[in-house]
Amino acid sequence: MVCQNFSQPARKEKEEEEEVEIDQRRLPADYDPATFDPTEHRSPPTDRVFRLVDEISSLTLAEVAELGSIMMRKKGMKEPPIVGVMKPGAAH
Repeated sequence: MVCQNFSQPARKEKEEEEEVEIDQRRLPADYDPATFDPTEHRSPPTDRVFRLVDEISSLTLAEVAELGSIMMRKKGMKEPPIVGVMKPGAAH
């Protein structure tokens, strides 16, 4: 004779964790979950920085180019810094 207890509540596999919504704007610009070190002290950006980001991101391409040249002159740079870009998979 097989006895089955159908009156018992279903087992819970795991307690479902409540999802926490993370404000992406509060993360550092170079945030990478693979290399994140929570012990490293780094304060979140200020509201002034967020206002600047919002304002700069609304600029046209021509305005961004003009801003870049003004910033270079203000910092005393003669030419833009050289940035190396690798194609994905090229490091192998």
